[in-house]
Amino acid sequence: MKPIQRYSSYLLASYLLLTMPCYAQKTTRLKLEEAIHLALQNNQSIKIAKEKNIQAVTNLQEAKNRRLPDFNINSQFLHVNQPLIDLRVKLNNSGSSSGSTAPDVNQVVLAQANIGLPLFNGNKINYSIQANEYLVKAAELDAIANKNELILNTIQAYTNLYKCATSLKLINENKIQATKRLKDIEQLYKNNIVSRNDLLKAQLQEQQVALQQLEVTSELELSKISMNLLLGLASTNPIDIDSTFMDQLHIDQLAINSIDFWENKVTLERPELASLSNRIEASKKNVQIIKSDNYPSIALSGGYIYADINNFLGISNALNGGIAMRYSISSLWKGSEKITQAKSKTMELEWMKSQLSDQVIIQVNKSYQQLLVAKQKINLLNNAIQQVSENYKIVDSKYKNNLATVQELLDADVLQFQAKVQYEFAKADASIAYYRLLQVSNQLKFN
Repeated sequence: MKPIQRYSSYLLASYLLLTMPCYAQKTTRLKLEEAIHLALQNNQSIKIAKEKNIQAVTNLQEAKNRRLPDFNINSQFLHVNQPLIDLRVKLNNSGSSSGSTAPDVNQVVLAQANIGLPLFNGNKINYSIQANEYLVKAAELDAIANKNELILNTIQAYTNLYKCATSLKLINENKIQATKRLKDIEQLYKNNIVSRNDLLKAQLQEQQVALQQLEVTSELELSKISMNLLLGLASTNPIDIDSTFMDQLHIDQLAINSIDFWENKVTLERPELASLSNRIEASKKNVQIIKSDNYPSIALSGGYIYADINNFLGISNALNGGIAMRYSISSLWKGSEKITQAKSKTMELEWMKSQLSDQVIIQVNKSYQQLLVAKQKINLLNNAIQQVSENYKIVDSKYKNNLATVQELLDADVLQFQAKVQYEFAKADASIAYYRLLQVSNQLKFN
């Protein structure tokens, strides 16, 4: 490979490292804890989960209200034409003539009040209440899972923003160094100490670093916009992060428990699994609700009737009360399909829970392995930085003594820059892997 081609490949690899996906964050000098608070306060997914919880609680209250009596009032005022009334009952009108005159009926007033209190309906109301209680618990657990997911997403966005900011910082430092080196080589070229080809190589490096500077600056701005939206802020909100948070975490010194510890945590405490367990119990109650249709419904009933047909009839103080029973015999042969469907839904939820249990075990093991690898990368890249820094010093010394070429110096500089970027990225990746392990095992606590 020619020197210029090798140099271009180094620049391409560096560019790929620097243009990894970056996301965003909030106001000036925003700490990680503040970002999480803002996300939990403003993010739309949290608000959606809150509304779902309100709906579940409302459904529960609606089920409880079915135990209360029903009370209805109906009334009508009707204006009618002159009806033809043929009275076929004999009226005892003493002193009347042999003929009789039909009453002049032109308006009717009717009013009725009814009250009913359910006494027995196959325990359908109680089963409905119990089912909705399970669904309320499931909604609460879903909100916890959603909260944990949002916290992790915020941490990832904050860490990726750190990647972008750190990359830009390193590029700015490299740009200063490349510009200074170019001025030195230009002076050497004027004194006929280096060739024009060496000058062109230095100019090319300075231009490539400037190009990287533009690209990463753009990525940083986009990542700030994304972060603001994640936190429920205006996209143009000025934002900065605490660049020391990575050092405060001390990710390379964190002790990691055995995989058995994390697997036990996830099977006992993962909210998604607990939510499905509650939905399974609610589904079982739904089967019992459907079976309740095979029993008669008995209710206590009462009412009052008032009627006034002018010039003809008046009814008042007509009270009634008793026990009403309703029984649909057809439910004995029409309800079997509904019961089968409800049982099938319960089994579906059972299999979903089993499937999710396998998935979370895989998630825990994957996150655990990623954290182990990330911690090892930190140690390896830390050694690599020392090696490439020493290599650059040696090559730079040789170059100043005319024992190394400009290309060798530029190559050593690229290696040094790459190692620094990879080291910072490894620390960021390790922190994300650590928080992800906490999240998948439901240990990511944040009040």
